[in-house]
Amino acid sequence: MGKYGIMIKKYYGGQPQDIEFAIDESGKITFVQIRAITTKTKEIVEKIDTSYNDNKEILQGTAASPGIVTGKVKLILRKNDITKIENGDIIVTTMTSPDLVPGMSKSAAIITDLGGRTCHAAIVSREMVIPAIVGTQKATRILR
Repeated sequence: MGKYGIMIKKYYGGQPQDIEFAIDESGKITFVQIRAITTKTKEIVEKIDTSYNDNKEILQGTAASPGIVTGKVKLILRKNDITKIENGDIIVTTMTSPDLVPGMSKSAAIITDLGGRTCHAAIVSREMVIPAIVGTQKATRILR
């Protein structure tokens, strides 16, 4: 499938494209829709103070949506915790769900224990242009 993505991007002058496709029982690929990606990356430049840990890596995960921000960590472990989220908070949770979207829209960033590039947190954060790291395995145990 990757070769088709490269061919389509090249055909459209090197611009990234949002591609929707279907594969039938025989394996035939049909492109249903191809359009230019319309979301823009939020450009944020902030100083990151990592002196508290001598610049040592404390988490590793998948960069699901780009950006650099600072903010207060809000640990969201239960549905009721959603009411704690304030503008500019960094949401740290096991994983997101549609119930969390109103809080996500107020957040500066999202970090999850579970998920990959196509999980709920990744998709919604890209749509909202909010930086996100998913699949850290332990953010909820480390960040406070």
